[in-house]
This record gives sequence, C-alpha cells and structure tokens, in this order.
Amino acid sequence: MEPSVRQAPDVVPPVSRCRTVGFSLIELLLVLAVTLLITSLLLPALSNLRESAHRLICSSNLRQVGLAMVMFADDHNGSLAPSEYGKPDGDKQEMMAAHRGMHPDNWEGLGWLYKWRYCDAPEVFYCPSHTGKHPYELYKDLYWLYRCCETARPSIYTNYHYAGDIDWETGVRRNLAKDPSLVIAIDGLRTLSDYNHRTGVNVLSGDTSVYWREDASTRQVAKLLAASKADGGQMPPDYKKIWKLLMKHK
Repeated sequence: MEPSVRQAPDVVPPVSRCRTVGFSLIELLLVLAVTLLITSLLLPALSNLRESAHRLICSSNLRQVGLAMVMFADDHNGSLAPSEYGKPDGDKQEMMAAHRGMHPDNWEGLGWLYKWRYCDAPEVFYCPSHTGKHPYELYKDLYWLYRCCETARPSIYTNYHYAGDIDWETGVRRNLAKDPSLVIAIDGLRTLSDYNHRTGVNVLSGDTSVYWREDASTRQVAKLLAASKADGGQMPPDYKKIWKLLMKHK
C-alpha cells in the first residue's frame, strides 16, 4: 500500500507594497511650459473665431434693422426714419442715438423703428463686439420707459451709425423706393471706442444686404475717429470724409 502523499498547502505570496510614484519638479515645469505654449498658439485662433461669430451676429442685426426700415419706407412713400442730427446743420457724430433724451417724444433715427413698432427688439441695435460705453444693458429699461411713460431721461445710444433721411452732401431727402442701394446704417462711429470691430465695419444697404468694408490695412477710419475730442483729439471727426470712405461698394 502506497503511502499517502501529503500535499503542501497553497502558498500565497505576500502582497507587495505599492509605492506611489509622483511627478518630479522638472516634469511639472515641462508640462506647464507645454500647456502655456499650446494656449498661446490657440488664443489668437480662438479670438479670431469669436470675432468672426460676432461679426456674423452684427450682420444679422443690421439685416433686421434693414427689414424694419424697408417696412417703414413702404408706409411713408419711400422716406426713411427722420433724424434731427442728420439735417444739414445737425451733429453727425450723434447719429448713433435712438433717443435724444430731452423729451419723451425726442426719438431719433433708428429709434423711430422701435417707437412705431417696426422693430420691437431693441437689442438688434447693438453689436456683440462693442466694448465701448454703450452696451445694450445700459439702455434696455429706457426703451420701455420712453415708449410707455411720459418721462424724460438720458439719451439712448445704439451701436450703429444711421445715415439719416437727408443726403449729407446735397441736403435732398433720400428715398428708398427710388434708390434701394442707399446706405442706411453702418457700425458705430461716434468715437474710437464705438468702432465695434476695429478692422472695418458692416454696412447696411436699402435692399437689406450687408457687406463688409475693410479698414485693417490703412486704418483710415480709425485715424479719423481718433481726432474726436471724446478720444483725446482736438476737433470732431470729419464725418463726410469717413462716410465717403465707407460708402463705396466693393
């Protein structure tokens, strides 16, 4: 009879202690440097992408303003919304105003489109690229107050410069029915801080089309705006000269 073989018990190896391995200071600095490098390379692209999106929204806003103005003109024999500042002796620098603020009935330029309900969304008068002193949040409550209440408050400014209902050169009343290619409005030009896109402007035509007028290379418009007293200059900008530069179609 064979002797029984005694099996050895299973031997469980001792659990080894795991040592947590961390990053060295040099490795952390290297990762940080790479992260900063990638961020610096991506920021200009992201900034350009954001500005392109803002320019598109701005163009859409102006197109809505154009549609409202066309409806206004259809109801007024082709005439555009009136502007006190657009008269021959008016202050062309103030043609960004929607309300002159001195009296409840002192609506101005594009503001009449809101007053007479051709455009019930005043936020379309504001460009998302605007970084100056006239954001929509500053005026949104005043629009309702001026239309609903008999009260006089501060002026309301938009981010777009109205071309007016009267030709600046001839003094003749402009008529959209006779010439749908008329320029209705462009990005703000009151001061350099109102120059929304810095490298050019969106231009709204009477047929509701919007085109881009470049000013990146020559900076002609920006230099003329810098002459404004509000921007530290000695005299008001030459708006007739600025207008001629920007009114030319592609």
